[in-house]
Amino acid sequence: MQKTTLKVALCLLVSALVSNSWAAKSPELDLAKTLETQSECQRIADWRLLGNLHVDCGQDNQHFYSHPSATMVSENAKVSIGNFNLLHPGTDKTLFKDFGLVADLINGQFDLMAGLELVEVLADGRANNLKIQTGVQEKYQTLTAAQALVQRSEEQIKLLEKKIHDASANQINTSIVEQTLLALRGQLESVQQRSAEQDHRLREIERSIQLNRRPGLTLFGWEVFKQRRLVRLSYDLQRKEKLIRDMQSMKLLKDNLVSELARWEAIGQTTATVNPEDGENLAHLKSELPKLSEDLQNKQAAFALASKEYRIPGYLQLLLKLQELDSSWSLILTPHGDAQEESNTQEMVGYFYRASRLRPQTNPHCRARFQRDSSACYPNLYADFMGSDSANLFSRRPFLASFKSSEKSFTFLASHVIFEAPKSDATRKNMIQQAFGVEDVAKLGQGITKANFARFVEVKMMLNLVEKLKDDALEDIIVMGDFNLEGDNPFWQKLLPSGLHLLIQEKTSLSVTRFTQGKETHGVSSNYDHFLVNDKTLRECTEYARVNFLQGTFAQKVKNKYLVREEADKGPYLLSSDAENKIAMRMSEMESRLLDKKNLVGDLGKFKERVFDSQTSDETYYNFFQQLISDHLPIRMDCQ
Repeated sequence: MQKTTLKVALCLLVSALVSNSWAAKSPELDLAKTLETQSECQRIADWRLLGNLHVDCGQDNQHFYSHPSATMVSENAKVSIGNFNLLHPGTDKTLFKDFGLVADLINGQFDLMAGLELVEVLADGRANNLKIQTGVQEKYQTLTAAQALVQRSEEQIKLLEKKIHDASANQINTSIVEQTLLALRGQLESVQQRSAEQDHRLREIERSIQLNRRPGLTLFGWEVFKQRRLVRLSYDLQRKEKLIRDMQSMKLLKDNLVSELARWEAIGQTTATVNPEDGENLAHLKSELPKLSEDLQNKQAAFALASKEYRIPGYLQLLLKLQELDSSWSLILTPHGDAQEESNTQEMVGYFYRASRLRPQTNPHCRARFQRDSSACYPNLYADFMGSDSANLFSRRPFLASFKSSEKSFTFLASHVIFEAPKSDATRKNMIQQAFGVEDVAKLGQGITKANFARFVEVKMMLNLVEKLKDDALEDIIVMGDFNLEGDNPFWQKLLPSGLHLLIQEKTSLSVTRFTQGKETHGVSSNYDHFLVNDKTLRECTEYARVNFLQGTFAQKVKNKYLVREEADKGPYLLSSDAENKIAMRMSEMESRLLDKKNLVGDLGKFKERVFDSQTSDETYYNFFQQLISDHLPIRMDCQ
C-alpha cells in the first residue's frame, strides 16, 4: 500500500512539473537555450551578414559593436536613457515596421535604449533559413576558398618579386629565412599539440554521448533525471559538432603550415642568383591573377545574393539602420529568449547604446556568476543567490547591464512584466506566498487584484533582487520597463520602499481608435512604462518624460511618408489628392523589401489594409503608427 501511494505521489509530482509552466526555468534549460542561440549568432557572424560589425556570441550576453577603440566624447555631460517596447521587430506580427523611422526616432532622442519584446526569427522566417542554410553555407565556403586562392597568389607574387630583386642585388638575407623557419616549426609543433588535445576531447565527448543516450535510473517506470540527461546530450552533440569544425580548421591550418615550411626550406637552399624559373612563375601568376580576381567577384556576388534571402532578426535590422545614422551604435543582448512557457514567443531584452557616449563595463554580479569579466547577464534568480528559487516567478526575466560614460557609471535592470495571471489556484497561492508572505491577494490591500497580482509579484521580486545586488556592490540601479501597471495604482505606495520613486505618469500605450466614449484618445491609452529610481539617481536624472511620436516633428516625418487621408473632425475620411501616388510608391518599396515571394500578393494586401485603408476610419485612426513604429511610446530620462 505504501509503495502504491509513493508511486502515485511521484506521478503527481512529475505531472505537476510538466504542466506547471511557472516551474520550467532551470540552469540546465538556460544553458541549452543559450547554446541554440549562440549557434545562430555565430552563423550570422561567420557569414558577415552584419558587414563590418564585431560580433561576440557569449553565454552571458550577445554583443554587436563597432569602433571598439574609439574615444568617447565628453563635450555634453548629459546622457539620454530610454526604454522602448519595440513590439516584436522583424516578425510576421510587425511585418511592415519601418526600421528606418524607428532608428531615426531612437537616434534623435537617446544615447542608450533598453529595447523590449525583441525576438529571434520565428515560424516562416526560421523555416526559410533552414531551407536555404545549406546552400548559403556552400557558397560561403566556395567564396572563402576563392579569397584564399587570390590572397595566396598575391602573396606568392610579392615573394617572387622580392626574391628576384634580392637575388639580382645579391642581397638574400639568410637570417630572415632562418627566423621564419624557426617560427614556422614552432607554430607547427603547437598546432600538432592542439590537434592531439582535440582528438582526446572528441573521444571524451563520444563517451559522454554514448552514456547520455542510455536511460538512467528509473523509479516505478519513470526515468528520474531524464530532462537533465537530454539537456546534457543536446549540449554534447553541439560540442561535438563545433569540435569537428574546429578540427577541420586545425587540419587545414596544419597542411598550410607544412606547405609553407617546405617552401621556406626550399628558399633557404637557393643561392643568390637569378633563377629563370622564378621569372616564368612570376609571369604566369600575374597572368592568372585577373582571372582569379574575376572568379572571386562572381563568387562574392553569388554569396551576396544567397545570403540576402537569409533573414536576420529584427533587432539586428534596426541596429544596421541605426549604424547608418551613427556608426557607433551598438547592441548588447540577452543570451537567449525567455517566456512564461517554452511554447510561447521567447522575448529578449537588448540595450542599444551609442558607443561614442557610453561603453559596457564589467558588472560585478555578472562577473561573480560567470567567473569572467562580463558587462551584462540575466541575474542569478536561483536559490543559491536569492535564498529561494525566484526565477520561476518571472515570465520574462529582467536583464542586468552596466555602462560607463566619460562622467558616470550606470547600471540598468530592464524588464517586460507579464500581463496575464496564471490560471492555477495552486500556482497563484504559491506566488503570493513567496512574494508577499500571505496566501490570499485580498489581504494585501487596495490596488492589487487577482487580475494584476502576477505583475506586482514580478516587480516585488525585482525589488528583492535590487536589494540582493547590493552584496555585489551594485546600489544605484535604474530599473525600467513595460510593467503593465498604471502609475496611479495605490498598491505602489505599499510596495515601494522609502527612497524609491516611480517615474512617468503619462499614458504610454497606443490606442488605435480616435475616440473612446466620445472623447479624443490622442492615440494613447494606458500608463504602463516606467522608471524606478532611488533618491540619489533622481537628483542626477532630473528630466524624464514619454517621447510622444504621435505628435511633433517625428510624427510629421511619418505622415509625410505614409499619411493618405484628408483630416476632418471625424470619420469616415476621404483620401488626399496625392494618396494614389504615395500608396503606389510605398507598395513598390514594400514589394522589394518582402523576402517571402510566395506570399507576396497576400502580404502586400495586408500592408495596404493595415497602413493605408485603416486611416479612413475612426476605429483604426492611429493603427498605421502601431504598424510602422510600435504599440508603445518610448520613455526618456536625462542624467547629468
